[in-house]
Amino acid sequence: MAQQIDPVGQLNFLELLEVRQKAFEGPLALLLELIKKHQVEIHEIKLALICAPYQEFLFLMESFDLEVALEFLDIASTLVLIKSRALLPILEPPAEEEGENPEEELKRKLIAYQENRRLSLLLGSLPHLGRDFFTRPFDLELAQEEIEEELTDLTSFRLLEAYRRTTVKRGFKKPHQVAREEFSVKDRVLELLGSLSPKEHRRFSALLPPDPAKPEVVLSFLAVLELTKFGALTLTQAEQFSELHLYVTPNFARLKQSYPGESGAV
Repeated sequence: MAQQIDPVGQLNFLELLEVRQKAFEGPLALLLELIKKHQVEIHEIKLALICAPYQEFLFLMESFDLEVALEFLDIASTLVLIKSRALLPILEPPAEEEGENPEEELKRKLIAYQENRRLSLLLGSLPHLGRDFFTRPFDLELAQEEIEEELTDLTSFRLLEAYRRTTVKRGFKKPHQVAREEFSVKDRVLELLGSLSPKEHRRFSALLPPDPAKPEVVLSFLAVLELTKFGALTLTQAEQFSELHLYVTPNFARLKQSYPGESGAV
């Protein structure tokens, strides 16, 4: 039986050199790079296939920090275990080895690491203070000069008098509660039915007081829409954002006698 050639494990010298030139944050970053080179999703690849190129990368590294080396060797031992299980016949695992499959556990770590790296790149693309925008430098010496003036001969009575003068100048007022005002669309419609006359033409602004509050404007507009819905008014506008004109229709008189109104507060 011919020996099956591992297409993933056969990295040529140039590919290994390219991988070696990159600075990896850790063994998971190296694994993602090896998987990426073969355009395979993490959950689809057999991690036993990248055991050989991973080991070759470790042999090519000239020096390792001890702590970093332990991380790489830990993943290497996991890959060797995965590869050995793939080569051996399928047997029932001993009771003491029952638990999560090492290959599935490593894939889960790779997926979590990949997502964290994606989020870190996303955060890195956001504007940064000192890189994308700047603030005016703070002059500490100038600020210290401004506060070097010493306050002398202060007593509690003088501070109290200064506070009293400040409140008098600013017209200090005691806090008060503002009661909520409720406006009824029905009542405003009835007001318009009583104030408008048949065949009358009026500008919308003429329905409002000289300095109307926002609730009054909204309420009047809703009332006009209500009358328009019943056919008692027609609305025209010369151009966008221009004055709104109201024209009373023949249905106005009939609606004035039969309008039921709708309760509701604004």
